[in-house]
Amino acid sequence: MLSKKLVDLAQAQCKNVPVKKISHEAPQVGVVSVSDHFRDGNVHLISNYWGLDSFLEAPLPDKKLTVAYVGTAAKRYVEFEEPARFADAERAWLDRQQKSDRLNYFDYCISGKRAEQIEEDLSGADVVFVGGGNTQYLHEQLQCTGADDIIRTLVKNGTWYLGKSAGAIVAGPSIEPRGFLMDSMASAPIKNPQGLGLTNVYPLPHIDTPSIMSKEYAGKSGWQHAIELSSTAPTAYILDNLNKEKHT
Repeated sequence: MLSKKLVDLAQAQCKNVPVKKISHEAPQVGVVSVSDHFRDGNVHLISNYWGLDSFLEAPLPDKKLTVAYVGTAAKRYVEFEEPARFADAERAWLDRQQKSDRLNYFDYCISGKRAEQIEEDLSGADVVFVGGGNTQYLHEQLQCTGADDIIRTLVKNGTWYLGKSAGAIVAGPSIEPRGFLMDSMASAPIKNPQGLGLTNVYPLPHIDTPSIMSKEYAGKSGWQHAIELSSTAPTAYILDNLNKEKHT
């Protein structure tokens, strides 16, 4: 299977680095993690909704969590006529956890809001969950509203950041190396590629999904881009399909 080939290649690059690496040390250049999630302190990144359960295995506060669900990226996802399909899956997971009394959540969109309002609205959250969708649009909205600085401060002060797909990509130092994943979504050149910088590892979700990684972007397949990137920068391969069978 293609996914096994990708994982084998990634693990070969990892050398002696554990498959599930959770470390506060500066990672070596190369693939530092191959898993259905990547965790760095209070930052937890996943590729698809069936990886959400891994978040509950994190050392979370022992209380009922308040979660701000930021679905902004789904607002401009041009590849599907019904962009809410993955947002619905994210929200369904939140609904289940809310019914089990593990958390309370509220929907939140940063678009069109002032920084002061965003800061006030998110200040009481134990978790900021930034969902999937159009990475470039999400990135633009984080920067133009000032939400990026607010989220950085919240995470620095102990708030958990849960990022899925687009929400995972923007958590890294820069979104530019992940540009091939935005090929069909880009509406304009990226002016400032700076990410949230919540981890110094570059997250790369969907690494084992053939429809994404075998596609050509600027004359190279997604996998070729990933290999080149991984050879020069610390990279976390975040798998789509590791636990998919549990949810199909």
